[in-house]
Amino acid sequence: VRGSATSRPLPDILAEAEHLIKSGFLEIILTGINISRYEWEGKGLSDLLESLVTMDGIFRIRISSLEPDNLDHKLLQIIAHPKICRHIHLCLQSGSDKILSAMKRVYNFQYFCSAVQKIRKIDRFFNITTDIIVGFPGETFDDFNASLKAIPILEFGDVHVFPYSTRNGTVAAKLPGQIDNKEKKSRAAEIQKIADRKKLDFYNSMVGETLFVLVEKEFEIDQQKFAYGYSDNYCPVYIEIQENTIVYNQLIETHINDASPQGLKGKLIKKPVVGSLG
Repeated sequence: VRGSATSRPLPDILAEAEHLIKSGFLEIILTGINISRYEWEGKGLSDLLESLVTMDGIFRIRISSLEPDNLDHKLLQIIAHPKICRHIHLCLQSGSDKILSAMKRVYNFQYFCSAVQKIRKIDRFFNITTDIIVGFPGETFDDFNASLKAIPILEFGDVHVFPYSTRNGTVAAKLPGQIDNKEKKSRAAEIQKIADRKKLDFYNSMVGETLFVLVEKEFEIDQQKFAYGYSDNYCPVYIEIQENTIVYNQLIETHINDASPQGLKGKLIKKPVVGSLG
């Protein structure tokens, strides 16, 4: 349906990033379909990132989503750069090797675990989020339980859970062992429950830490002024600020003092952050 993969010329990407940085944007997001396979005239994703982090200015780079099979040594080295956000959405889909094979994935669960371990060696607070599909044709209870167990094993910061949806004309739609919608919804709910618990565990691990937050909006509750934004490791953060403080669209240093299912709470340390991103 998508056709052959194409990659945007590297000079075009760098020119747009330079324009955005000069215009005052503090976060550049790299997105696309399977961006880990980016290739332009012999240059890969790691080469693109290397070019971006050497650009002048205070900004950070967020990588949207990667496939685990292209996480090579060079890419692991560059994502450790302080301008690269400590968050990667790494697509698992299933904890069962049998289901991964049926999905035509080119990795198994052990390979995925190895990729996660390599990323976590960069920083223990590196947030790894993922996708999990439940109810894929032929998924037994053992296969489903493998996905359940994968969440606490890999300590995902968040999980996007999807019940398998039949698409007429696809290979999967013709596979034996189709699962009814009620069962798929039940499995999705069970996965989501564990995922929510692990997300809160990750948020709680941030309490007492200092995070750099890019403020997206300011608001008041009961005459108390707050700022809201995301940390570099993609945690939503609510920040208490003084009435006359303006922090919108600034990177601010924040001490985290509480966590809830809705995100983190903290207090402003100082602003703006100058030179903190390398």
